[in-house]
Amino acid sequence: MHENPIFSESALLLGATRILEAAGVPSLKAQLVAESLVSASLRGVDSHGVQLIPYYVAQLRAGNIVPAEDGAVLSESSACLIYDGRRGLGQAIADVCCGHAVRLAREHGLGLVVSRDSNHFGAAAFWGQRIAAHGMIGLILCNASPSVAPWQGREGRIGTNPICMVLPSSGRGA
Repeated sequence: MHENPIFSESALLLGATRILEAAGVPSLKAQLVAESLVSASLRGVDSHGVQLIPYYVAQLRAGNIVPAEDGAVLSESSACLIYDGRRGLGQAIADVCCGHAVRLAREHGLGLVVSRDSNHFGAAAFWGQRIAAHGMIGLILCNASPSVAPWQGREGRIGTNPICMVLPSSGRGA
């Protein structure tokens, strides 16, 4: 018997989805969040995987995440768009923003989308892979809460501020 149980991908997806739905997340959004978290876990990026579910549930219960919120476009000008997440689920807001970025890039050769007032969106690579799947080059940036202490510091003052860069693949392997 394993000390740490091993679950199939489908069992993880179903379990994560059901937990999120029980916390008040609409079904399609719960499935998207579960997909992003399970994807990270399967890639070995456990810090952004299913272990985040208790954190998300706590944020939902505290009212920091508005589970049904879709956000809205604040402004759009040529290849640039500003999106207000209105405290929605980070993955749901990121999904909408990726769609806008791909649309704008097809129309203008570049799609620059900035979102605000959103929440944790999981691993940036998940969104990069979605953009690359459309044949696009992607650059995903995110700010983060101050959790890292500066050199010789004792308290978190600096965010990790992740950056992800992707190029589309021909699918022929390396």
